Order: sequence, then C-alpha cells, then structure tokens
Amino acid sequence: MADQISMEDIGTRLDHIEHLRENWQTALDGLRRRTSFITKQETELILMLEHAIKLVNHYLTEDFSVIPYATVINNLPKVKGLLKNE
Repeated sequence: MADQISMEDIGTRLDHIEHLRENWQTALDGLRRRTSFITKQETELILMLEHAIKLVNHYLTEDFSVIPYATVINNLPKVKGLLKNE
C-alpha cells in the first residue's frame, strides 16, 4: 500500500514541479537580460538553469518517476558562493 500514490499526490507534485520550472525560467530570463558585466558564476548559473529547465520539461512530458529525476538534479554541479548562506 505504501508504494501506491494517489492522483491527488501526483497532481500536487506536478504543480510544485511546474512552479519550480516557472521560478527557474524567471531567474534565467533575468540573468539573460543582463548584457554587461556577466561574471563566470552567472554564466555557469545560466547553463545550469538551462539544463535544469530542459530536465523538468522532459520530466513533465515523460513517465512520472521521481527517483531518476531527483538523482539527476542532485548530481548537477554546484556553484559555490551563489547562495547567501554559503
């Protein structure tokens, strides 16, 4: 019984993933609007966001499976110093 997921759970997860994609797209659009003084970290962040958005788009259009998706996201390269608490 524990491995059964209700349609409400799937819908909620898909809503959260859609919001995540929208937030990433907003961040990517903001970074792309900056035309001067783009740092190496920002360039790396743009590439990471582009790849992450592609993964989310693929995930939303293919079979619903959390484990492979989460594994790929967790294995994405990390850029130090981008978050305030780093």
